[in-house]
Amino acid sequence: MRMRTFVISGTAIMFTLCGLLSAAPATGMMVEANAALIDHQVDRPFHEQEVTFSGAEDFQLRGTLTLPKRAKEDEETTFIGVLLLPGSGPTDRNGNQPPRLMTNLLRDVAHDLAKADVATLRFDKRACLVYHERWPRESLEALNEFFDWPHFLNDAAAAFRFLREHDRVDAERTIILGHSEGGLIALQVAQMLGEDDEASTAPPRGLILAGTAGRTLDHLLREQISRTAGRVVTDEAQLERIMADLERAMSAVKDDEPVPDDLHPMLGTLFSPAARNVIRAYLTVDPLPYARTYDGPVLVVNGQFDAQVSAEIDLKRLREALESRESSSVTARVIPAASHNFKIVESHDDPGFVGPVSPQLLAIVRQWIDATMTETESESE
Repeated sequence: MRMRTFVISGTAIMFTLCGLLSAAPATGMMVEANAALIDHQVDRPFHEQEVTFSGAEDFQLRGTLTLPKRAKEDEETTFIGVLLLPGSGPTDRNGNQPPRLMTNLLRDVAHDLAKADVATLRFDKRACLVYHERWPRESLEALNEFFDWPHFLNDAAAAFRFLREHDRVDAERTIILGHSEGGLIALQVAQMLGEDDEASTAPPRGLILAGTAGRTLDHLLREQISRTAGRVVTDEAQLERIMADLERAMSAVKDDEPVPDDLHPMLGTLFSPAARNVIRAYLTVDPLPYARTYDGPVLVVNGQFDAQVSAEIDLKRLREALESRESSSVTARVIPAASHNFKIVESHDDPGFVGPVSPQLLAIVRQWIDATMTETESESE
């Protein structure tokens, strides 16, 4: 059990396919859960519908479009739109990795925003087990290419276009909220869309970066592994070996070299050869240049007791990069007593996967969206 605790903590940021493939039988259960979410909507203050759209290389992605309750009563009104992007790994549209990791972060954010007359789209990433039967099987290299970082970026860009072009969404008031890895994707997608000459692919009007790293993730991985291994391993020599092996593995990935096959067992699942490309992106893509060039308002939020992305270091770095821009506002908030998944906890030692989402996070997100999009509406008049 102690070994498992280490592995789960270490892979909170890193994406591995070993766990995905071994968990494949859970696919049917996940599909049923999503279907149930769509079917049982009696007396809810919103309406939800299952949607599909084409991602990178025409891969069909599935998601949930949530519309405010009055969307059925008022067929003419268009609503503010928010694309919700999940964190790393096989995280689904709701912010979960069934059956063990169930946070419902994005589901709860979507439902809360619907009460404020905001439409949202959330979708299952291509890494989710619902797509397991459609993953390439001919080789590890084919799987590695399927999970290449640009595919995740283009999937998110396609999702944003789908939401922006929906007839119940105001194209001029559409933003992206990215959690953890989703924040890094949001920053890159914003630049991608801004460089496209097509009017239909204009960049998001604003960004919300929730629990998003302000550094390349090799720095965060060192901190996570050192902290978590220190709780599990009592032998100093073993701890030194773990950290040395981590450096060897990360250097190999950055240099596009084979990962050493003699890593400490605790690191074994972190560097799957089937996820080499996406892991290299984690270790090398710096969010700050994208933050400095995004021309729009940004909300940066972190949990006070986030054990994965530092509220002190990462929020500060993102805020400073965003403040260096000549125009556009940045708002930075630390949510008291909140974890990486914005659940109420008592310290950094509690990973905070369960329980309700912090009401303060929900209130801050609603207020920021309302203020930012009101300004946008005034500018367009």
